[in-house]
Amino acid sequence: MAARAGLILLEKNAALEVNVELLSTELRRYEVQHRELQMEVQSLRDQHKAAVLEVQAAHKEVKVLQTSHRKERAAWHSSEEASQQQLRSLASELRAQQQLHQNSSSTTPLPHESQNNANFAKPSSSDDDPLSEDPRVTLLQTENDLLQTHLSQVLLELSQLQV
Repeated sequence: MAARAGLILLEKNAALEVNVELLSTELRRYEVQHRELQMEVQSLRDQHKAAVLEVQAAHKEVKVLQTSHRKERAAWHSSEEASQQQLRSLASELRAQQQLHQNSSSTTPLPHESQNNANFAKPSSSDDDPLSEDPRVTLLQTENDLLQTHLSQVLLELSQLQV
């Protein structure tokens, strides 16, 4: 009986050794998996840090762009105001010149105008409009047309910049 009990103990011992070997192998496999997971976690942490730095850099760039946009907009607004003021000034100057011309042509004819009047016959359409003979009127009208064209172009550019 003691021999039999010894054999049973030997079989149980062998089974336990096999069990210990299996558990030891499984433990090593889990340790390897644990190391791999630790490396993956570290990689994910590094990616997270890089993403955070990238987001911070993007926020800084957005702030720089916003500041730049504000400065450009202020400069554009200032330029627009200056252009509008210049246009108003030119328009009032043109009106003043036209008024001055109308006043001077209606009160006193110029010496070269009286010579021109003597040398040339008036067309029937100009009998009603004494200003049509004066070459300065034509020049002022041409200048007015140019200023109107320039005004239209500036307004078009301003409307395009606002879009």
